[in-house]
Amino acid sequence: MTDATCLQRRDAAFVALTALSFVDRRAQVYPNRLARAAAFVRRGIKRGDGLCLLARNTRDLMADRHRAIGAAAVAAKADAKRGETPGAFIALQAGGRASAAEMRQFCKVHLAGFKVSKHFPFETLPNTAAGKIENDKLRERAKAI
Repeated sequence: MTDATCLQRRDAAFVALTALSFVDRRAQVYPNRLARAAAFVRRGIKRGDGLCLLARNTRDLMADRHRAIGAAAVAAKADAKRGETPGAFIALQAGGRASAAEMRQFCKVHLAGFKVSKHFPFETLPNTAAGKIENDKLRERAKAI
């Protein structure tokens, strides 16, 4: 397996893929069920030199390494200059305290600069009946921040 792509291809010889897929030397496509294209933040795509940021990496860092955070989620927010930018949503633990400036500094220390969100709203995260975070609702909330 050689390369991974997060873009959708719609040519005569290709089908639209919404899953992160791997293509081998014989042009065989193998979808990766763990990563979906909707889980990416496409930063800088409008200029043509963009990067794909897997939102799960940022979310896991915040939820696992910061003591005050009970849960975190990252969704793509539209940006006129960069195409998309990450928007981080944070649910604090009971009794936990943190500020947006503190979270921004924490992320700057542990993440690459293009992965750091400008906005850190502290609110309850929308969950499904199974307890998973509803990413569609988060994307709607990201439009508002």
